[in-house]
Amino acid sequence: MQFSYLCKEYIRKGHVRFIADASEMEFIDSCGIGVLLKNKALLAEYRGDLQIRNLAGNAAELFDKMRLAHIFKIENTGDSSSAGKATPKKQDVRFETAS
Repeated sequence: MQFSYLCKEYIRKGHVRFIADASEMEFIDSCGIGVLLKNKALLAEYRGDLQIRNLAGNAAELFDKMRLAHIFKIENTGDSSSAGKATPKKQDVRFETAS
């Protein structure tokens, strides 16, 4: 719910390119994946996009099994010490998972 609310608020402010930093996400269920898909579709209506960054562990395995890499651009830094430190472009919105 909070993620969808934030997406709508940023879209209202003119931001349509989002990067979700998943470096601390240990688990995602079908509801969470549904929220990501719904918001990716919403952003597409505004010619925007939702990227996933630093996906690992069980969440990465699930995305692989569900072939979600064909839907989302998934980018990994390859270094957990730099996770979440990539600088987004000025027009990008960056979300981080709660710790």
